[in-house]
Amino acid sequence: MLWICAGALFAHGCFQWSQLHAGSNEPWSGYARVVEDPVAKYGGTQVVLHIEGKRYLALAHAMAGRRLLTSEAGNIVHVEGERVSMPSNATMR
Repeated sequence: MLWICAGALFAHGCFQWSQLHAGSNEPWSGYARVVEDPVAKYGGTQVVLHIEGKRYLALAHAMAGRRLLTSEAGNIVHVEGERVSMPSNATMR
């Protein structure tokens, strides 16, 4: 029984690892769910958004950043922007 659980956990871990780089790199315009409360960072607003089954780290500046900063986790927001892959050496802090 232990081997079955270990095998299932390993398979799930491999799947989740493969999903890290499976995000789209296309422009996006539509609705997204706010996953974490936005924070003021890097001269703008940083937030994690859920779009098409994937999570994206978003950074917004100026008026868009100020509007996004008033949002909360669980809210649905309309966003427009470019989706790009994070560099492999990037860390979220």
